[in-house]
Amino acid sequence: AGPDQLCIRSLFNGYDDKIWKSGDTKIAADAADSRFGKRTAVYISLKAFGNAKSAGEDIPVYNYNYEGADDWDTYEFISSADEFIAIGNDADKLAGNYVLKNDISFKDKGVFRVAVYEPFTGKFSGDGHAMTDISMSGGYSLLAPFGKNSGLIMDLSVSGDISQKSSNARAGGICAANYNGTVANCMFVGRVSGSEIVGGICGENDGGYVKNCVVVAEVSAKDNVGAICGSAGKYNVNITNCYYDSDMCTAGGITGADGSGTTGLSMEDLCGTALNLSAAHWTEGSIDTDTNNWILV
Repeated sequence: AGPDQLCIRSLFNGYDDKIWKSGDTKIAADAADSRFGKRTAVYISLKAFGNAKSAGEDIPVYNYNYEGADDWDTYEFISSADEFIAIGNDADKLAGNYVLKNDISFKDKGVFRVAVYEPFTGKFSGDGHAMTDISMSGGYSLLAPFGKNSGLIMDLSVSGDISQKSSNARAGGICAANYNGTVANCMFVGRVSGSEIVGGICGENDGGYVKNCVVVAEVSAKDNVGAICGSAGKYNVNITNCYYDSDMCTAGGITGADGSGTTGLSMEDLCGTALNLSAAHWTEGSIDTDTNNWILV
């Protein structure tokens, strides 16, 4: 049996619980309310021989909880634009779990291609940090920091200018297409434009979830354009509790019109109203913060 099996909280068939003590795996946060923690595992052991043996060094884990239920998992830090771009379209990397270690600038990086052939299926947390200075322009079928998302993108702020130059293409501030994935507690500031299927968070949302997101941006296209998502897919919308700056964006919430769960507010109201956003992920803005009216914690 491998380490994972030897550390589970149950005994194998035929093992007497009067003689044997089951293994265990415990997770402890590094500090109160911290998303970072350590996972400790111990092997199954004989009760008569003292303390159980550790299964190895503690493993760093991160809590990808975005709406109440703990979701601790291993992760890899992203600390530069080059490290993010290196995720590219590698299947193993697209299935990985990541945490943004600090704000990162994409100045002079131009167009980069992450998850454009196969979707991102892992977990990515900005951990309250920002991707800034993004400048992407061209005739690509998918144009956004993430091309296709079928995983989890959370607690991320993105700012920049994304300009789609081709028809029947998708562009978004976070992902171009959200296919059965989740985008939660994210913010886009800047401009997204194109011919069609353009949104401040995602160009197309088909079967996915977009929750607790804010857009402070100019969002424009000839067709299928929305402040949050340009196209809401054929079968379900699943866009809840999202806000956009109606002074900057007149495109509406979903495909040119406000949808349920999407609210357009003036800049003044965005900055001065206690929006229905979790204090665990967001901090309230003020009138003086200009376009950064709400920022991730």
